[in-house]
Amino acid sequence: MSQLNDSRVENETQHGFGLNEETMRVIREVMRDDYGQATAQDDQYESPQPKMRHRLFSKLKIPQITPRRAAIVLIMVTVLLKPWFLPTVFLWMALFVAFFLLVFGRDRCGRVLSKAWGLYASRRPEKAEKIRSRVDARLSRLQARLERLPLPSRIDLPRWQSKDMDLAADYAYANRMDRIAQEQQSKPYSG
Repeated sequence: MSQLNDSRVENETQHGFGLNEETMRVIREVMRDDYGQATAQDDQYESPQPKMRHRLFSKLKIPQITPRRAAIVLIMVTVLLKPWFLPTVFLWMALFVAFFLLVFGRDRCGRVLSKAWGLYASRRPEKAEKIRSRVDARLSRLQARLERLPLPSRIDLPRWQSKDMDLAADYAYANRMDRIAQEQQSKPYSG
């Protein structure tokens, strides 16, 4: 019995009871509004003109919203509405970093940062080398400016080293420690 009803529905939708296309379209729209969903045949009976809202939005050139653009807009709105907010956030961030450095110590923070940098450099070696060269160039420019200042002692800024340079420095340090240990063993103990 259900197969008979299905074939009758297919015949009625295909032939449209002898009604013209416009009347069938209106009936489908009413049915769509009543049942909240479209039937499979609705797409083939749509009018060739796009709907009004599609025509309106097709003329507007709205840029695609990306996370970067959303962040820029958020920062601009924040600066316009509350100009004191961003300096306060940066001050709190600086205080948090200073507190973190004081609590955990310079050596432990350096180890954590070097591990994080090692992970980043292993995942993206080209970007890491580019960042390393930029930072090194900026630090050398800053060092040159600081050397021109009339300071009693020179300020020594850290240099970023490549893995090869790190391995060479570690090898030289190990050799130096071995030499010192051999010298200590060769000296007679005097009490």
